[in-house]
Amino acid sequence: MAKAKKKAAKKTTKRKAAKKTAKRKAAKKTAKRTRKPTGADQAIAAIDSAQASRIRKPKPAASASATTKRRPGRPPGPAIARPFSSTDASRCKKCGSTNRTRYTSFRKLEYPGKSPTTGEDCSHVILRNTTCKDCKQARTDREYVNEPT
Repeated sequence: MAKAKKKAAKKTTKRKAAKKTAKRKAAKKTAKRTRKPTGADQAIAAIDSAQASRIRKPKPAASASATTKRRPGRPPGPAIARPFSSTDASRCKKCGSTNRTRYTSFRKLEYPGKSPTTGEDCSHVILRNTTCKDCKQARTDREYVNEPT
């Protein structure tokens, strides 16, 4: 008998909950309906677009600092500052192309005197091995450097 009472109580609570959800849904539907226009709405609708643009206040011009938003994180630019070389790009002696593979190895040799290309004083020459990407010719690029000892 106790089990029958519990089952009946569960059924009634389920029915009550279903009725409540039905009422909520009905209330939402009525809230979603469009509202009736008031006198102010009708007056605004009656104004033509030329008059409406004169009534509205123009927006203030945005300053340059307000338009650029600062974002958190690392600033733009390269992570490592790389040295800039003012020398011309080395060319392949066979085809004249500047396209090359990465340098595979380098040697730094003492070279007291003047650079044969620029005529400036130099103390070392750096020899770098590379390959032309166009004709696959192997070559050694030379860079004359003046470094204090």
